[in-house]
Amino acid sequence: MEAYAADGRGPWDDVCTRRSRCDLYSARCSLERRAHCLPKPNDRAGPGGACYRLLMGRLSSSESAHLGLCCRNAFPPGGQSPPLPLDAEKPQSIGDWQYQPADNECERGNPTTTYGGELAPLASVSNVSVFLSSERAERQEENRMTTTTVSPPKKYKPVPFIKGNPIFGNLLEFARDRLSLLKRMADQGDVVGMRFGRIPAILFNRPEDIQSILVEQADDFDKGDLIHHVFRPLIGDSIFSSEGDFHRQQRELMDPSFQPHTISNYVESAGFYGEQLQQTWAEGAIIDIHQQMASLSMSIFGKVLFDADVLSESDELGAAIALLLEYPARAISRFLPIPYNWPVPLHRRTYKAVALIRSDFQRFINERRAKPGERNDLLSLLLQARDESGQPMSNEQLMTECQSLFAAGYETMVTALTWSWYLLCQHPETYTKLQQEVDRVLQGRSPTYADLVHLPSCLQVFKESMRIFPPAFAFFRQALRDVEIDGYLVPKGRLAFIVPYTLHRRPDYFPEPEKFDPERFTPEREKQLPRNAFLPFGAGSRICIGKHFALMEGPLLLATLAQRVTFRLLPGQQIVADPVRHLTLRPNGEVKVTVTRR
Repeated sequence: MEAYAADGRGPWDDVCTRRSRCDLYSARCSLERRAHCLPKPNDRAGPGGACYRLLMGRLSSSESAHLGLCCRNAFPPGGQSPPLPLDAEKPQSIGDWQYQPADNECERGNPTTTYGGELAPLASVSNVSVFLSSERAERQEENRMTTTTVSPPKKYKPVPFIKGNPIFGNLLEFARDRLSLLKRMADQGDVVGMRFGRIPAILFNRPEDIQSILVEQADDFDKGDLIHHVFRPLIGDSIFSSEGDFHRQQRELMDPSFQPHTISNYVESAGFYGEQLQQTWAEGAIIDIHQQMASLSMSIFGKVLFDADVLSESDELGAAIALLLEYPARAISRFLPIPYNWPVPLHRRTYKAVALIRSDFQRFINERRAKPGERNDLLSLLLQARDESGQPMSNEQLMTECQSLFAAGYETMVTALTWSWYLLCQHPETYTKLQQEVDRVLQGRSPTYADLVHLPSCLQVFKESMRIFPPAFAFFRQALRDVEIDGYLVPKGRLAFIVPYTLHRRPDYFPEPEKFDPERFTPEREKQLPRNAFLPFGAGSRICIGKHFALMEGPLLLATLAQRVTFRLLPGQQIVADPVRHLTLRPNGEVKVTVTRR
């Protein structure tokens, strides 16, 4: 048996590890002080801790020996504290607590000499009973408060998945008729899963969930690997495809150029080019309104972005832009997307389109660099923009942003205007009402920015057409970490699918959703819609940077042309949206109308 050290500490002192609770004096116990079992006044470890647990009923066999409840000859002859005389063989009482004879082995595995459990009694046990009850209650409360509780795994709502092919999932149907697939998913519930081959995605079709994904928890998502792999090889890392701090920096750099007070200076260009275009239409002429709106949008964006007249080359440049956007539309429909650097026919055509676009845009950029300040266009504003460190955009970054802005703005406006005229032609009473409003306000002159507030029907028609045929009909966000949305788990890497096309058809927000009803967007009725129930431009930090320009340009063009001509759809046409060959909801081909001059 090991002897105690001179300071009274013994070989079992390390069993006490809770020093703050093991001071004999704080326990106010009047146990007789012995060198081998009582601590010094400044010693918060050692036998005092065992004394405390003795009082609280938590003493182990080894600590019993430590406190002097030891067997005979526990201390060798000549030790500092010989054992006390033995008393009765029965257990001794301290207050209302009964302690039992010590075991024959100590907890640390050191053997002791066995003497039938005879104990050396402690002396002077008065003044203990009152302390015991209160101290025991305090100790139990401390244990209750400090006990670590292991919560069971959180239970999330199950996500129902729509049926699909065991290998390809829902990808084949998505490639053939994605609008029908999306409507079928929305009919099944507000949260429904699908699979793009082996890639699962979850459709969220409630405005509250969309608010969580795009705004409240936007930092938990990015645009996803699919968008990055498809768009970055085409146009680089623009505000459309960039992420994180770089995206925020570019957005802050470009946002001032797209605010309403800045954009309003360019809106009247839309009226000017609209007037030019309508003068080329003879009475009774049959035109493709889809192609005509493409030419008109090309002219407007060329003027606004580059202060250049590109009407003469609009067909070639427009075809290049359309081809540029056809590649990603087809890429996301493939089970195994073909890498962009593989020279298959579609990719070779896309290479040529990108080269044409870059060549034209580089010419405009070089002109602005050579003669800064001479032009009043968005490119000049972007050249003057500086980040927090005072640095401008590089030539390559400027090229990237111009391609992104031009392609997105052009494609969106072509789609929205074409469907606006198509729907007006199908609803002549609404067409007549709009023309009467335009005639009353404009009285034969071209519209200006100041007239827009007096032309509410034009804005309502434009918004209703984007409700029924939203140009950006669907988009993704990919979870960067496990995210909970309304009780549903979106695991890290999972795609969250947001579909304005189905969101805009919720009958609880838009009664008779397939009906063309521009009065849904009167100020009074629009205010009743939940936030994000109408989502043609996205939301949050990635909301379309050209939103203000689109809501000015579209209504102004409707007013300009409605004042001069009336369109009538040629019968027998099968006009449907084609999101397979286009990234937006463009029509599947020509939209032929007859022109009647007013």
